[in-house]
Amino acid sequence: MERFYHDLLSNDWEERMRAYEAMEMDLRRRGCYALNDDKWEDMKLLVGQIISIYFKKHPVRDLGEFRRELVLLYRRLLEPLSRDKSPGFRRSKSLLMDIYDDDDHAARLGIDAFFDAKANLLVTTKSVLGNLFCCYEHMMDEVRKRYAAIVGV
Repeated sequence: MERFYHDLLSNDWEERMRAYEAMEMDLRRRGCYALNDDKWEDMKLLVGQIISIYFKKHPVRDLGEFRRELVLLYRRLLEPLSRDKSPGFRRSKSLLMDIYDDDDHAARLGIDAFFDAKANLLVTTKSVLGNLFCCYEHMMDEVRKRYAAIVGV
């Protein structure tokens, strides 16, 4: 666990990727998601960023506290979105918002639009992580569409 903690919060990309890969392997073993290899790569990066940014924003005192907080965060990510009783699923949405810089207005607008009840894009029976991943993919699709429109593809 100490190595995982070190790797997760490391500034070295290779070390951080080792922690991200451990999380990916756990999600695969759990059978949580049926994804192709490209999607698994995106999922690995997303869940890794969510968890590492969370711990950078919420530092822990020691390895024991890290273990407890990690279990709680992991459970939160894997539970149905419907368990988030905050207005507009704000607690869950903030996990995705936090991985983007404050000045990335396009990302923040995209996340807000996805979580808008009128958009009807959330599936509350799906896990928090599943919804965050769908939002992430939706935002990437929108970026690709805008790029294609600009270059005329």
